[in-house]
Amino acid sequence: MAEEQPGNDVSSYSDPIYDRIERINRALARHWRILVIIVLVIVAAVTTLSNMDSSSPEALSATAYSEAADDSEKLQAVANDENILAEFRFKAANDLLQQALADNKIEEANKMLTLVEAQAKAADSSTLKMHALMSKGSIQSQSGEFDAAIATYGEALRLSRSSEEKSAKYMAQFNKAALEIRQADKNEDQEIAKELRTNAYYALDQLRNQEDINNTSLQQAAEYAYYDLIRSHPSLVDDGSSESTEEETAPAE
Repeated sequence: MAEEQPGNDVSSYSDPIYDRIERINRALARHWRILVIIVLVIVAAVTTLSNMDSSSPEALSATAYSEAADDSEKLQAVANDENILAEFRFKAANDLLQQALADNKIEEANKMLTLVEAQAKAADSSTLKMHALMSKGSIQSQSGEFDAAIATYGEALRLSRSSEEKSAKYMAQFNKAALEIRQADKNEDQEIAKELRTNAYYALDQLRNQEDINNTSLQQAAEYAYYDLIRSHPSLVDDGSSESTEEETAPAE
């Protein structure tokens, strides 16, 4: 007579691993309704969180801005929409400002600058304020207000100390140096011309040795401008032991 199998809940395999697997499978079969409910709850929770995220002010503002890309009317609508966060209204207005500059529409660019500055202030962001100053400097430069543009870029450099973004700082530093060289060449006062060139010399020397922009077009432009400057005014190298006359050209701490 064959022996009866023990009455415990195990398989005919002698390996305990298979016994454990079979017990789990039987438990799952008995409680499948509970498992279905748990899965449905998890899916509902994930869907709710996803909908909450996509309907947040940040998500809605980002979507509105991205959908308006390269469309002047849509960008204008985003820039004027008080329901859009200041950061994205700033981006839309600044895009329109740059488009106006590209078309040499200075008056229109100045109108957009007012909105750009207002949104930078509303966002209370040093980075946005710095970008607003960069746009202002571009308008002044394109309008022939070179001394004003130099002062504006200098203000942007000072503000860059409280911003983590470096690209705008380096561009402001280069633009300021380029304008200083231009103004020095046109200034009949030799002392003022020398001061402008000295400021530009130090700024360009820092940029061409700046590892953050190594092998970029900006660094290459800085290097070209640097050597072009010292070819025309070799005495700048002889005076290189003196310190720059402007604090904002010193490396940010």
